[in-house]
Amino acid sequence: MKKAIISVVILSLGSILLAQSAPDSAKAKNTEEIKEELKAPPRIAVLDFVSLAGAPTSIVRTLSERMRFHLLESGNCMAIDAGETWKAVNDLQISRADSVTSSQLILLGAKLKADYIIAGLVTDYREGDIEFKQHRLELMGKVYDARTGQLEKMDKVKIKCKKELQAMADEAAEKLGKKLIIYCEI
Repeated sequence: MKKAIISVVILSLGSILLAQSAPDSAKAKNTEEIKEELKAPPRIAVLDFVSLAGAPTSIVRTLSERMRFHLLESGNCMAIDAGETWKAVNDLQISRADSVTSSQLILLGAKLKADYIIAGLVTDYREGDIEFKQHRLELMGKVYDARTGQLEKMDKVKIKCKKELQAMADEAAEKLGKKLIIYCEI
């Protein structure tokens, strides 16, 4: 009998303590707000762009680096360092960003602790000449989910201008980056 009474008293005290420490709706809301604030931005790896249109190597190299810069500048994500990405790509023997398989994307994502992987292509390139008088650059970007290796979204930008070639590449990378970051929200 004494054991039963002691058990009831202990259970009652435990219930009272639990009820007092349970968060009310305001506390729960604050906890959710804190969790949202602590949520880490997505980690994005940008593979080196590939030119399908004969763009000079200097322009193609600029594109992936400028893409990383503009993604970081947005403040909505963490772009993984180019050297870290390059090393992982070489370790996994990925030859070109335009021929990467789903299983390679998953391995690369795991190695880099990435949420998304962006692969870019130069699909059109023309330097200004007497006939056209403007430079032309078209980029296509693909966003892959690094956990599944599946293509999430593709988008493209076209730039025509009389600017210096590197400035044109920077403008194109910024525009494409702004379009693609939308698909990288977690």
